[in-house]
Amino acid sequence: MAENTYLSRCCGDSPVNFHWFDGASKIDEDALEVAVERCLDSVSSHTRVWNMHSRSMVKAEFKNRIKRAALGKLFPLTQVATVGYDPEVPLFEIRWQTVNVTDRDPATGELIYGSALVRMYHSEPANVPDYFIGHHVHEKVVDDVSQEIARLQTAEIDVAKNIYRMGQTKNWFIIAG
Repeated sequence: MAENTYLSRCCGDSPVNFHWFDGASKIDEDALEVAVERCLDSVSSHTRVWNMHSRSMVKAEFKNRIKRAALGKLFPLTQVATVGYDPEVPLFEIRWQTVNVTDRDPATGELIYGSALVRMYHSEPANVPDYFIGHHVHEKVVDDVSQEIARLQTAEIDVAKNIYRMGQTKNWFIIAG
């Protein structure tokens, strides 16, 4: 199957269950809440400045996108895309293109307003067809040369693949019901 035609369950217009498995979270934790916290952690660098409103808005943005994914309402390519077609590790990325952030310049103390690109890698294993499983989130770095951007992105994808493989023998703690 061609890479650009392999569509995610998150854009199939049918509801699917969301589950989180990163090897670190507890089985009984709320998957959506864990994922939102991991998303927020991914954009919380040491230079980021948050207030209660900006933090709430960003969390709501993450939560809304994941809920829309669970409803099968994401748009292919712009909001969810395959991470290469690999039948062994069926990974996708949910994309946030413009997460509003504020940084403080360490040298001048000046506030710098911008946006961050965030990627949440999830799998869609054939043996759990009613699920998409979140594994890893990161802020995509785009202020380097293109080869460095690709290298950093590949390293993050490798983290997600390793988490997928780690959970595979445990069925990612999904209990068949």
